Amino acid sequence: MINMSKFMQDMLEQPDAVRRLLSSSGIISKKAKSLNFERVLFTGMGASLHAAETAATFLKSSGVDAASLEMSELISYSSRELLKLYSTIFLISQSGESAELLRFIEDNTELLPVMALITNNEQSSAANFLPGERVFLLEAGNERSMGATKTFVNSVVLMLLIAASKTGRSLNFSELPSRIEEAISLDLSWLATLLSEKREKILVARGYGLGVGSMARLMFAEVAKIS
Repeated sequence: MINMSKFMQDMLEQPDAVRRLLSSSGIISKKAKSLNFERVLFTGMGASLHAAETAATFLKSSGVDAASLEMSELISYSSRELLKLYSTIFLISQSGESAELLRFIEDNTELLPVMALITNNEQSSAANFLPGERVFLLEAGNERSMGATKTFVNSVVLMLLIAASKTGRSLNFSELPSRIEEAISLDLSWLATLLSEKREKILVARGYGLGVGSMARLMFAEVAKIS
């Protein structure tokens, strides 16, 4: 029997995780209708923040004032008066329990009416601060590895579903699960060998690829231990 890594197990479960999320697209659109998209802020840490960059780019290209900012930076350096300018603040956290997330909420309780939570844990401490109609579930299932692969992909898709429902732009995700399956089945041993060589790895991305590039960089560091 093959001893499969936890990271690979999570990778193989990505198509089904996306299918679960897409099956709840009607609920997502219904919840999104109550949100004000005059000016939108996405904030999180690590993979959660990187996932938000795609939706922020999509919204900006649709004429919506949107930003993606690291939560720890907001806690340390942002002005409450500036935060009040946002009509909706999306908090993104797989666990809903991170210290930065709870600190941000507790420091800005007056902004709870404009906050929405994107999480994989509807029973989390953060979810308890908000009404159910402003808690969006990732439906990613259990994450075994540090890479948070299922959570990242589902975060990107969920935020794009929300953004599309508010802008009226059509996004067709029907083939995404099968495309992920095709990607997972590719033989990339040649690329793994190339990347394992002792030299610096440089990832280049722009636009919609920025968040993915940042996440790939994070996984090289955390999972593969490669600079």
